[in-house]
Amino acid sequence: MPNPFDAASKGLIDADPIAWLRLFGLPGETVEPVDSDLTLALTSDRLLRVSSPGKTDYLAHFEMQTTYSPSLPHRIMAYHVTAGYKYELPVVSVLMLLRKTADGPMLTGRFQFGSAQVDYQIVRIWERSPDDLLAGPVALVPLLPLTNVSEQELPAYIRQAQAIVRQLPAPYERDVWTRMRLLLGLKYKPDQTQDLLKGVYQMLDLRESSTYQEILAEGEARGLAEGEARGLAEGEARGLHEGKEELLAILLQQRFSTLSQSVTDSLDKLSSEQMNELGKALFNFTSFADLEGWLLNHQ
Repeated sequence: MPNPFDAASKGLIDADPIAWLRLFGLPGETVEPVDSDLTLALTSDRLLRVSSPGKTDYLAHFEMQTTYSPSLPHRIMAYHVTAGYKYELPVVSVLMLLRKTADGPMLTGRFQFGSAQVDYQIVRIWERSPDDLLAGPVALVPLLPLTNVSEQELPAYIRQAQAIVRQLPAPYERDVWTRMRLLLGLKYKPDQTQDLLKGVYQMLDLRESSTYQEILAEGEARGLAEGEARGLAEGEARGLHEGKEELLAILLQQRFSTLSQSVTDSLDKLSSEQMNELGKALFNFTSFADLEGWLLNHQ
């Protein structure tokens, strides 16, 4: 999710990981952040190792999306499979859509590619009640504007949030409002955001928050440009094709450990239809020679 809301969304999870488990009804009593870099140029939004006494550990995998991408189910499967392979633990994947434009027909909570299948939880934040968030852990308060609340109702909810957030130490209080300000940008124009948080600005200089500094480092302009480009039809088609290729490479590497350069080059030349066929066929391969033969017959 390379956009200016990266730091805000990741900070939401880091502020209270247990709160995110509770939000999605996931079990667990302690969590430990693990490396989100899943190799093969894959980096999930957040990956948590979850432990409970007497139960097997598992990985909670969170992805947050602001724009629609038809390749997203492919990526979720890639993250899911690679994380399980890297840490040898079961994985629970959760996708949160931060606005309605991120939703689409391919996002069903289940994705099948050939004989492989992955189920994932999907949450559309605009369907959640703002009262539920205010009644939960304070780390979830920044999501408030994205819930099922109108612009007319929102000021009253922000005033309720102020009463809750002002109990935090100043650094954490600033981070909460900085994250909310950024997430407001997904739904409202800058002047509307300014008006909604006017009272907060009078009390705190949000530029001092760690979240604000992270966003400056990531480059807000670059994120916006990439987010807009992803919405183009040509970009969506390219993303879908690349997602299939990326997933095939992961599944083949798991099956055969390493791939030769000639096999990698052959994968680059396959059409989307041929990738679908290979996804179905690879589970019937008994040797690396079967893969090479299939690619030779489909050049």
